[in-house]
Amino acid sequence: MINNINSNNHSLTHNFTALQSPTLPVVQLPQYPWDGNLANRNATNITTINLEALGDIVEQICFKHLQLANARDLEVVLPGGSDELLQRYSFYAA
Repeated sequence: MINNINSNNHSLTHNFTALQSPTLPVVQLPQYPWDGNLANRNATNITTINLEALGDIVEQICFKHLQLANARDLEVVLPGGSDELLQRYSFYAA
């Protein structure tokens, strides 16, 4: 399991698990929020991430952006322009 403990905003503290399913939603919130104590992790406070559904959404977003770019109907509106987009949301592996 993966966890995220956010001491500044407790609503962002989560006990995560990931799975693959063609039918489950992208995110399933737990029955009860996790308190951030590792000893208290259990089946009722797990936030489930469906990697298959997340991947499907990413593919849809990429497809739509390619369509818009090919139609010259895509505009980057950031204070730093396209350079900011590349710096914030891309990575390079050598």
